[in-house]
Amino acid sequence: MNDSVHNKKHYNYLCRKIQKQSKVDKDTFLRNICIEIEKAHVQKKTKEIYANVRKITGKQAPRVRVIKDKHGVVLTDQDQVRKRWREHFSDLYNPVTDTDQTVLAEIPVRGRNEEIPATIMKEEVEAAIQR
Repeated sequence: MNDSVHNKKHYNYLCRKIQKQSKVDKDTFLRNICIEIEKAHVQKKTKEIYANVRKITGKQAPRVRVIKDKHGVVLTDQDQVRKRWREHFSDLYNPVTDTDQTVLAEIPVRGRNEEIPATIMKEEVEAAIQR
């Protein structure tokens, strides 16, 4: 019986020692990562900064493996998914705008030194925000 008590005490002692060393190792790891982040910041290496921050936080952006096309059909092939994302952002950042040529013709042309009063209509601002 005495031997089992001794084994339990020894076991508890080893567990505490492991926990203590784990805390020290984790602290050392985090300090080293922070030093790497600071060096990358000085060298303006943003990709390296974000990679090291992800090591600390453990968060990764979820990858989208499926997506729907414009017609609602689910795409699972990775090449098709990439093409759809490219198409989506192309449409988003390169909108097709129809310019009314009559409006452009009515814009007064003045010399560079003359000030043209800005008359922006509320509807124009709302239309620009909607786009």
